[in-house]
Amino acid sequence: MAGRKKHTQKKSASGRTGCLRIGCLTLVVVLAVGISVFLTRPSTYKQRLLQYITERYPHIREIGKPLSPQGTVYVTLCFGDENSDYLIKENRQIEAPATPAGKATALIQELIAGPRAKGTATMPQGVKLRGIKIEDDMLVVDFSQELVTRHPGGSTSEMMTVFSLVNTITMNIPEIKKVKFLVEGKPIETIAGHIDCSEPIQPQFGLVH
Repeated sequence: MAGRKKHTQKKSASGRTGCLRIGCLTLVVVLAVGISVFLTRPSTYKQRLLQYITERYPHIREIGKPLSPQGTVYVTLCFGDENSDYLIKENRQIEAPATPAGKATALIQELIAGPRAKGTATMPQGVKLRGIKIEDDMLVVDFSQELVTRHPGGSTSEMMTVFSLVNTITMNIPEIKKVKFLVEGKPIETIAGHIDCSEPIQPQFGLVH
């Protein structure tokens, strides 16, 4: 009788183990199918799914942020004209996240890369974007020291640098009305001695031809 009971317990434990394995395998299959479907569905579906997940499970909201879907956006960049006397527009198609911060980062990187058509670069060679932050209607942009140390100087050139960025950002992101410049995480008074950068700067669209 004791042997039969022990055998029954062993069989029950074996059954539970089998069920557990089947359950784990099912979960893996479901996740694999879900990921496959997610990767092959249009970006609008992914956006809705990400929104549902972050709203349904607030504790993983931070995980969802890096997954902000990228999409193709059409933007207008401002570069210097051939003589660097005024700014000219260059329309471009880029890949950028849907958030204002993600789009601002992509726009600044495109400005640093320089023009693809006619026009001249407005950012000093070697400058890097260290980070950005949005505060209400203001974008705070932190550049590496090359923004100052490698700037060619001159009032016109400095004006091109400042307003190519400010105009580009505000033209493409309506939520942002002004831009604050930082270098190596600290406020600056000026880039090359001609334009006051100690306060947030508003766009000057009259400089764009």
